[in-house]
Amino acid sequence: VESNIGLSWPRPTGAVLLTTTAGIIEISLFAREAPRTTMNFLQLVMEGYFDGNIFHRVIPGHIVESGDPSGSGETYTVWGGELPMEKHSRLSFRSRGVVAMADRGTQFFITCEPTPQYDDQTTIFGIVKGETLFTILDKIAEASVDEENRPRRDIKIIRAEVLENPFPDLKPRPPGERFKHTQEEGELEQEE
Repeated sequence: VESNIGLSWPRPTGAVLLTTTAGIIEISLFAREAPRTTMNFLQLVMEGYFDGNIFHRVIPGHIVESGDPSGSGETYTVWGGELPMEKHSRLSFRSRGVVAMADRGTQFFITCEPTPQYDDQTTIFGIVKGETLFTILDKIAEASVDEENRPRRDIKIIRAEVLENPFPDLKPRPPGERFKHTQEEGELEQEE
């Protein structure tokens, strides 16, 4: 992967683009190594789940986190329940820009430095690609935060889009089968 030359990452098999209020972040996905996590993430991207989400947790110089529209800690998967832990010997927190699950559903984080303390703790499913690793990620990671690590000014994912889908049968579900968070109620609600 261009942003981590010299490290033996597996060949990415998918890609997502996050257009944020801080700039564009391109994420290469490891669908072969973390298939269920990647499939869940791509399904949510296709259905607009992350559009409008804030980066609700920023630990300056360490991690940035998103994927919780209500900010309440709620999460779900497209199948219901939690995602299983998916580990692969070539995926570790050895560099900045690693994309991993913050929970077992919708929340994810991106590392701003090597964080080996997270190895074997959660599923890694992607890596930030290209120059955004050093520009946009730093801009988000240097945000002023409150005592709970919430940015004082919202940094949002304006739109998330799939650039490369390694799962040919994966398509957006009909609206009645999707779930959306309601910001006002802080809970999951089935789309009509």
